[in-house]
Amino acid sequence: MAQPKYTIYKYVRLRDGSWRYCRAALYANHTVKPDVVNLGGKEEKHPEGNYYLACAGQWIPAGPDALKAQRQRHALLSGNSQEYERYSGRFVPKAAVVNPGDAICLMLACTCTEHVLQIWQLSIETV
Repeated sequence: MAQPKYTIYKYVRLRDGSWRYCRAALYANHTVKPDVVNLGGKEEKHPEGNYYLACAGQWIPAGPDALKAQRQRHALLSGNSQEYERYSGRFVPKAAVVNPGDAICLMLACTCTEHVLQIWQLSIETV
């Protein structure tokens, strides 16, 4: 199962009075610029509106604070449901549920790969 992707958007009012979801602008270190969105390839400041996390066609509310939205995104990506509930005050959305079996399979695959690499390295050193 692939890991879900969560993109941070902000629901903002445009100059013509309509509302639209716009991608949140990011700094070079991938942190969210507060109240700044990408609109038509340019960055614009919009203090109004709330942040949302987009995942699999769902809009997950993240509130008006950019830092809080980013923390919720990190909590969802890490699979830490307790941390997500602490930041958002809500339970983890359906699309974000991580199966514990997937993590165990990945851990076993990594362990097996490490052992194979160790054996391969020993055989090279002995030649």
